[in-house]
Amino acid sequence: MNVLWSAEGRRKLRGPLAILAACIALYEWARQTIWGRRFGVGLGDHVPDELCDSGPYRYMRHPLYLAYQLAYLAAFVALPHWLTGLLLAVSVAMFTYMARNDEQTIAGSPLAAQYAAYRQRTRMFWPKFSRSAPGRSTP
Repeated sequence: MNVLWSAEGRRKLRGPLAILAACIALYEWARQTIWGRRFGVGLGDHVPDELCDSGPYRYMRHPLYLAYQLAYLAAFVALPHWLTGLLLAVSVAMFTYMARNDEQTIAGSPLAAQYAAYRQRTRMFWPKFSRSAPGRSTP
């Protein structure tokens, strides 16, 4: 019997499948949020016409890059091997570099001041969970 389809194999796939589901959900949420907004810096010099701080962008600055990293994490958790670990490490380094490059591009644009304030409210990849998180009122 194929180990993958055994009870143990299915149990081992729960974690990677949960990560992959989160990856797809985050990707689609971010994609739907920016659809039609001419978004896309991605190592280029195109700056969006306006700052997007709705949808997942309300909580983090680069949800699409995080979604891609989650896909590599799911692969590593499903197939723990030095090669998938290396791919995960390279993806984290690559998407972090791309995010920083995007932010430098925006910092030199007309959106610089607005983006600086946005950076203070959000993290690059992981949402801030605090009493002063976006959408929460403070006493």
